[in-house]
Formats: sequence, structure tokens, C-alpha cells
Amino acid sequence: MLTRAIRDASASFASGYEPVTLVTRDGRQIRGTRKAEDAFSIQIMDLQGRLRGFEKGDLREVTRDRKSLMPDFGADRLPDSSLDDLLAYLAKFRIPPARRAADTPGDGK
Repeated sequence: MLTRAIRDASASFASGYEPVTLVTRDGRQIRGTRKAEDAFSIQIMDLQGRLRGFEKGDLREVTRDRKSLMPDFGADRLPDSSLDDLLAYLAKFRIPPARRAADTPGDGK
């Protein structure tokens, strides 16, 4: 799954990472990833990493983008051997499921 996300970043988006473009009433475009949305407002993380909230009534347009903000890294940009090295490096930081559950705070009982 991680390999596919690196090779074809636009294939699917995890919840909270859907790319959006907002257009304000004065025509400014703001791109980012959708973090939360309801009938009246939308919250995004913009390209500078700032969490921003907007009332939909203050926006001219909300577009759900089909292209990821993350670039694709096909074999021409990231050879298979380099991808294997990257995945091996990232695997060192994986927390085993049993430990993850033990580290999760309980209900205080």
C-alpha cells in the first residue's frame, strides 16, 4: 500500500488528506488538504502547514482535486532499489500492533 502511494500518489487519498482548492470571494486560491467539513464550514491544512477554517458562505468555490499534492515517484524518478531502501528505513519506525495497543491510554479503570 505504501509503495502504491509513493508510485501513484493520486490513486487514492487517506481520510484527512484529500486535496482541495478553495476560492475566496475576492478570487484568492488556497490549496491544501481537507481536515474537516460540515454543511457550513471547511477546515484545511494549507501548503504552509497552517490549519485554517472557512465559512462556506465566504467562499466562491470548493473544489475536490483529483491530483495529490504529493508528487508521483515513478521508477524514472525513484529507482526500485532506492524505493526498497526507503521502505526498509521507514519499517524501522513501525510500532508493533501489540505495543501500540499497550501504549494507548485506557478509560482510567
